[in-house]
Amino acid sequence: PETVENLLRISLLRTRARALYIVEIKGGSSEIDIKVSPDARFDADRIPEFLLSFKGDMSFHKGQTPVFTYKYKKDQSPAKAARQLLELSEDLVERMNVLLKKA
Repeated sequence: PETVENLLRISLLRTRARALYIVEIKGGSSEIDIKVSPDARFDADRIPEFLLSFKGDMSFHKGQTPVFTYKYKKDQSPAKAARQLLELSEDLVERMNVLLKKA
């Protein structure tokens, strides 16, 4: 069933997020906030190019807990909006791999 599939997808998303030092993914009315641990092993030089790849829809706020904010057009249907949020979160986490420092 779709609910079980979604639980599995969320579990996998959490695992991938932890590997990227993501401490929280939170969906709002039309944006997704991705909070990152201050200890994240990101290459800061890659952040500007990463942000540019979203053509203005992604921003970065450096602070005690750094946050990437992605703005999108939320679907009006609650069921579709929930699927959209999960799909976008999966995609964003996958794309954030480019920010990791190479060993």
